[in-house]
Amino acid sequence: MKAYQDLRGNQEAEVLVAPIRFDIETLDFTVQSPVTNTRLALESTVTFALPEDALPGSVQLKFTRTSGTIDSNAARVVVLSSSMESSGSHTFTLKQLETAVATVAEIVSVTPAISLIHATEYSVEFSYQDRAGNLKKTVTITNLECDVATDPVVSLHPAQSSNGAATFMNNIFEIQFTLPEAAAAGSLKLVIESTGTDRIGTIDYELPRTVVLSNTIGKLKIIKVLRI
Repeated sequence: MKAYQDLRGNQEAEVLVAPIRFDIETLDFTVQSPVTNTRLALESTVTFALPEDALPGSVQLKFTRTSGTIDSNAARVVVLSSSMESSGSHTFTLKQLETAVATVAEIVSVTPAISLIHATEYSVEFSYQDRAGNLKKTVTITNLECDVATDPVVSLHPAQSSNGAATFMNNIFEIQFTLPEAAAAGSLKLVIESTGTDRIGTIDYELPRTVVLSNTIGKLKIIKVLRI
């Protein structure tokens, strides 16, 4: 209610302004995914919940490098669309930031529009302001490793000959290799293929042969294989 009376003492003039909501603080919010100490894949699910409606354009994610592979680019700021600004739970799929504006409907802008770097660790700061424009609230998730490619296996034995000559094996032979990261179940395989005939001209018509191996990570794997 606004009112005033002129100097002549005439009846007060009134203007009613209603309703008015007294709001002096942005409420805390929660992030369900991603969680600390996990990986960001080519596609990752993002879930958070707002306790109140957000100020337009204020719902943002900020990715900052913390360790791992060098990333000389600035922190990436992702602004979410109006569909992510209402109170309640929200979920969307985060994809490569370079093309996210075109491929993810819930993303309005990415600055700079550069994808995260493989094998680099980031923290991501979620933030929003309420409709009253109070100070923003933030939630930071740490130790998120960008994992968008399978790192190559390091083969130790048998070694590739420097002159291209064949490596000879007898009935029992040894294979040594290392894995730089954990393998998905059932994906670690040894495939034996033909590159021609043997030294007396015999052709193996049963090739290729595929051997599914047990998973290992970060350690030397030594396998002795009977002739197959």
